[in-house]
Amino acid sequence: MPALQCDFGRRKGLAQGSEEREGSFPHVCRAVMRKMRRRDCQSTHKNTRRGVKTRGLQLRSKRIHQKAMSKRRIANGEQKMIIAISGLSGCGKNTVGEKVAAKLGLRPIQFSFKDEAKRRGVSLMDIQALASRDSALDKQLDDKIVAEASKGNCVIMTWLGPWMVKDADLRVWLDASEEERARRVSGRDKMSLAEALEHVRKRDANNRERYKRFYGINIDDRSIFDLVVNTGRFNPEQSSEIIVAAAKQLRYVKKYELG
Repeated sequence: MPALQCDFGRRKGLAQGSEEREGSFPHVCRAVMRKMRRRDCQSTHKNTRRGVKTRGLQLRSKRIHQKAMSKRRIANGEQKMIIAISGLSGCGKNTVGEKVAAKLGLRPIQFSFKDEAKRRGVSLMDIQALASRDSALDKQLDDKIVAEASKGNCVIMTWLGPWMVKDADLRVWLDASEEERARRVSGRDKMSLAEALEHVRKRDANNRERYKRFYGINIDDRSIFDLVVNTGRFNPEQSSEIIVAAAKQLRYVKKYELG
């Protein structure tokens, strides 16, 4: 009781205007309350940080799971995506298309006159000349492309792919100036810039005329394309990322799950 009386006396003295002494009951109470408030604030802050971190880990885990499930569905044939990439000579169809296929886990399809010329042991322009006289070569190649594309989950990298594959999900045109395309062909095929420029012009003109005559297709009409990428401005890696982003958005819109 004496201790209680002493504390009460101190409280009473303080209420009457006396100074609060260190170690007094009011002083100790206020110190304890301040400590408890600090501890509560620290605990709240810590829990908040932990909650944010936990939610971040949960979202990251969910994205990884969705991506894995999407790849599994592609492998099992449950989910199909067909991307058709076209463009004039030297625009980067194969280079960009292969990167897109690798990033999305799709099959690359790139049957072309270059492959046929290599198989026959003749020049590309020899095959072009043969195709101009006989439509069978073009149609044989196109039938092969359409048959492969019908299996789904692929990136088609051919001149007429966007027109021939009717159920393509995403049609992309790669654009670049004539000079830029000639520069690439010059480096790829080991020819002078002047020779490459002549080659590009001749091949483009031949394809324009042949496709119009055999199929009624105007390859300068870009109205069927969902996306046009300037490969003179963006390098192959950047161009492929643009196409991949568009494909992912398309899958999202179609209610596909892709991480």
